[in-house]
Amino acid sequence: MIGLGRVGAGLARLLTAEGAALTVTDIDPDKRRIGEELGAVWRAPDEILAADVDIVVPSALGSVLTGQNVAELRCRAVVGPANNQLATPEVADLLHHRGIIWVPDYVASAGGVINAISTELHHAGADAADARVRAIEETVNDLLETAHRLGRTPAQAADELATRRLGAASGLRRGA
Repeated sequence: MIGLGRVGAGLARLLTAEGAALTVTDIDPDKRRIGEELGAVWRAPDEILAADVDIVVPSALGSVLTGQNVAELRCRAVVGPANNQLATPEVADLLHHRGIIWVPDYVASAGGVINAISTELHHAGADAADARVRAIEETVNDLLETAHRLGRTPAQAADELATRRLGAASGLRRGA
C-alpha cells in the first residue's frame, strides 16, 4: 500500500478487516502510526516498490510507476485508487511483458463515481447502488480475460471497453 491518506488509510483498514497482511508506506512519516495500528510492515517510500508482495496498491501520488522502477517490482498485480499511476503509457506494456497485471486506475476506483451517480442522479437505494459497485468485479474479470485472449494489455482492453461503452451511450442519446 503506497499512501496512507484518507483514501489509502480507509482502504488499508478494509483490507486488514478482510485478513490481508499489509506492507505500507507514506511520504509523511507520521502515517507510520496507521501502519502500526493495522499490524502492517512499514517500508520507506524508496523501498516499497521492491517489496515482495502479491499486489502493489498505489493510493497516493500519480506517476509512481516508471520505466525504471517497473524492473524492481516483485508483485503479481498493481491495483489501486491513485490517479494516473503510470508515468507514461508505455509503462503498461512493460508491466505486461513482466507478467504483472495492471488494472487501470479509472477501473479500479470507479466505485465512488458509480455509487454517486446511482444515488444522486438515479436516486437508487443503497442496495441497488451497492450492486452496481460490486459489478466492477465482473468488469475487471471480463477486462482481464479479454486482454489475455487478445494478447493485449489490460490498459488496451480497458480503453477499448470504455470507447465501446461511450460510443453506445452516445448513440443512445442521439437516438432519443
